[in-house]
Amino acid sequence: MKGKDFEDLCIQRARKEEDNGNLTMGKYGVRGAFDAATKTWRPIPSYPDFEGVTMDGRQFIFDAKVISGTSLPMKADHSPLRQREHLFKRWDWNVTTFYLVHCLAFTSPAGKKTYPEMTIALPTDPGLEHWEGVGDESRKSFSRDDLLKFGLIVHWTLPDSASRKKLPNFLAAIRKLRGGES
Repeated sequence: MKGKDFEDLCIQRARKEEDNGNLTMGKYGVRGAFDAATKTWRPIPSYPDFEGVTMDGRQFIFDAKVISGTSLPMKADHSPLRQREHLFKRWDWNVTTFYLVHCLAFTSPAGKKTYPEMTIALPTDPGLEHWEGVGDESRKSFSRDDLLKFGLIVHWTLPDSASRKKLPNFLAAIRKLRGGES
């Protein structure tokens, strides 16, 4: 599964949740600027992938990532600073923000460890210890074990009784990140 495929599945889930009256969600738009000197468009660093509002009027924002190896890179070329800072700032304003990380099944090259496929919501509360060192890049990644330690497992469920396809239930993660709401 590629990142775009995972994003599409998140959108499918959001549409079902909107039909069920639970939330509304959209993608942040791609931004660009026109350079008159070169007569070309250049991309402006992006925001996280998704933002939305739950039926109780509270905002949420998340960035969807897919990893196929042993860790989620946090270097600027994999997780742009602008995105992280946006997530951190909004968290400080009581918005539920997180990375939604889909980890593909993986076996280490030596075959010593096998990781199952799973999805994890990693909260972006800048006050939590696991974010120390990310800004100065002394922490370059989160291992799968780190993701499990600091994040929440996101189960893939049927959005409603008419659905046939399981999708990532990020709404349950949003509720848990808000303090155990069900």
